[in-house]
Amino acid sequence: MNNETLKCKYAGKCGGCQIPNLTYERQLSMKMSNVITKMRGLGHVDEIIGMDDPYSYRNKAQALFMLDTNRRVLSGVYQKSTGKPYPVKSCMIINKDCDKVIADARSIMTELKIKVCAENNPYGNVKSIMVRKGFKTEQIMVVLVTLKKELEKADELVKMLTQRNPKIVSVMQVVNDSDLELFLGAYEKTLYGKDYIEDELCGCTFRISAKSFYQINPVQTEKLYEKAVEFAKIKQDDVVFDAYCGIGTIGQVAAKKQKFKKLIGVEIEPKAIEDAKLNAKINGVENAEYFAADAGAFIQKMKEKPN
Repeated sequence: MNNETLKCKYAGKCGGCQIPNLTYERQLSMKMSNVITKMRGLGHVDEIIGMDDPYSYRNKAQALFMLDTNRRVLSGVYQKSTGKPYPVKSCMIINKDCDKVIADARSIMTELKIKVCAENNPYGNVKSIMVRKGFKTEQIMVVLVTLKKELEKADELVKMLTQRNPKIVSVMQVVNDSDLELFLGAYEKTLYGKDYIEDELCGCTFRISAKSFYQINPVQTEKLYEKAVEFAKIKQDDVVFDAYCGIGTIGQVAAKKQKFKKLIGVEIEPKAIEDAKLNAKINGVENAEYFAADAGAFIQKMKEKPN
């Protein structure tokens, strides 16, 4: 296990991480103590299963765009202390390929003079960027979030970005005209390639769309899912309910490892449910049903139904 201090130069500035300058062992110890305190009287707590390498693991990154005084495009996060954008050139926990795509996007948009939304640029259009990478497949999706449907120099931007990053298989545009900067709006347009990427998890293949939830730490996710299925002790005549199922990952992993009567998955995002249904076919899970609904309300309805 990596025992070095996490030397983040943005510690205490960007606010994205709470304890970036503690050793990883110290971070795990603090988290363990917190869990024990919250679980006191409820049962035994096993030791936390930590990562072998707690760097560059995050397979999804989001960044706001902004401008410096020379009108160069910067990217970063909302600073927790001020609520204002704070520029971050690179992040030590984000996958290096994702980090590079964001850096290239900044450079290309500066070069092409593409207008970004910023406090000092009232006529901007591009608000933020999201990058996802398949851990096993290495496929990359780029999502450009804009204020309007029209995206200037889109073809040039896409061409330059994909030439510099050949792992990119999907470039999407999503329109967000709300005040929520990192929100992905309803309108989607495929600018390049497919409207999804694929990844592999616990021996299953999953299709991931722009708005679909997918665990951001794939190494630990596999450990988590293995333990969850082990502890669940699922029997052959059980009905397994996957609440907030996203694209169907944990339920389908369970179905591949243990036979049971039926799998029911519920997720409020319709696109994620589409992915979950497709993923069930890909993974040969034939006893699954998926519903686009609020999981809490769905559970309540199930409780009120007669047996």
